[in-house]
Amino acid sequence: MNSERSNITQTTSNQIRWTSADLELFPDSEWKRYEIVDGELFVTHAPHLGHQDSGGHIYKQQQKFITEFQ
Repeated sequence: MNSERSNITQTTSNQIRWTSADLELFPDSEWKRYEIVDGELFVTHAPHLGHQDSGGHIYKQQQKFITEFQ
């Protein structure tokens, strides 16, 4: 048996695999967003107003560009 191989440990079997049913157990919050990707839980803050404004400005510039070059 190779000594390097004996030092490898398997950690994935010990990790929690979240499902969409688990999301229903979390409280509703307008300030937190819960998302599951490949069984892993991600908790992020909701975008703030400045983020929404930036997105609106980008959209406006894209629309301006599209209408000028049609």
